[in-house]
Amino acid sequence: MQARCLDVHIRQVCGRRSVESRLEELEKKVDKLIDRVSALVPGLGEVGREISEEIKAEARALEISKADTVGWEVCQVIGMQGSGDDQFKYPYGVAIDQEGHIIVADTNNNRVQVMSRDGKMVSKFGSEGSADGQFKYPQGVAIDQEGHIIVADTYNHRVQVMSRDGKMICKLVSLGSGDGQFKYPQGVAIDQEGHIIVADQGNNRVQVMSRDGKMISKLGSEGSGDGQFNNPWGVAIDREGHIIVADYSNNRVQVMSRDGKMISKFGSEGSGDGQFNNPHGVAIDQEGHIIVADTRNHRVQVMSRYGRMISKFGSEGSGDGQFMSPSGVAIDHEGHIIVADTYNNRVQVIRMPRLFA
Repeated sequence: MQARCLDVHIRQVCGRRSVESRLEELEKKVDKLIDRVSALVPGLGEVGREISEEIKAEARALEISKADTVGWEVCQVIGMQGSGDDQFKYPYGVAIDQEGHIIVADTNNNRVQVMSRDGKMVSKFGSEGSADGQFKYPQGVAIDQEGHIIVADTYNHRVQVMSRDGKMICKLVSLGSGDGQFKYPQGVAIDQEGHIIVADQGNNRVQVMSRDGKMISKLGSEGSGDGQFNNPWGVAIDREGHIIVADYSNNRVQVMSRDGKMISKFGSEGSGDGQFNNPHGVAIDQEGHIIVADTRNHRVQVMSRYGRMISKFGSEGSGDGQFMSPSGVAIDHEGHIIVADTYNNRVQVIRMPRLFA
């Protein structure tokens, strides 16, 4: 076992050095080329630098995808089917709080559980109903800057903001298709300004909401064109403030600006690399990669923002590292991928291989 681990470590280090060496050479060539073009075209300086960074990012993603991806590891498996503490019934959403606890939307138990990394239930709240603090099949969860838990209370067609001990702080509630109304909200996220981003699935749009229930902006309409959605499910925010959307029934991911412009998109129906079968959850890691719960392919894919498949993990099954319709994904403070393994009624904590120090 020790010899095998040493061999894996040597291959990872050698692979990392080889990739880094190729990238250094390529980045120098890109810089020289951009400098030459900038000298010929006045005023291209800033644009040239942006182009240079995009080329480098894509090159990095391509080289990583070619490299040896040994190193995926299941660190923790949490939960089993049931309604007791530490048990789940079809968990859909996951999030990480400031202390590293795992927040789980325990969907068919109509509650939220706060879990320690070793699988112990720290707190729980919720029951079936439509009163304040009750839920009807909650699916998405997120954490705001104050540590409040944002819950997409899907079949109550509302979003509730909760304290960790289960007190309802405020709610955004109104069934309909008007501004600030929802129909089966699914994924939720928080942007840098504290706005609540909601995947308003039944209305085939994403809404950006203030905490007092005002609609700040909205993106999308029903369809398969650029900037359109067909059952949007998961949402996430990248470092530039772009909104990442898992466009479930279009089998793709779209990267959107806050004003509704489609910046990039990737994916198509299938099981090949970079293809999806009803993707549910999305998250952003520390390097800006997009983590996608490729639900009906029973796997997780790691993608560049421009659609390059960097790595993938998982297969259909109930063993460690296998999934049955994974839905929510989140990234913890150490870079682990937290996966709501929905139909296995559990949460898995996965260490992703890191090819760069």
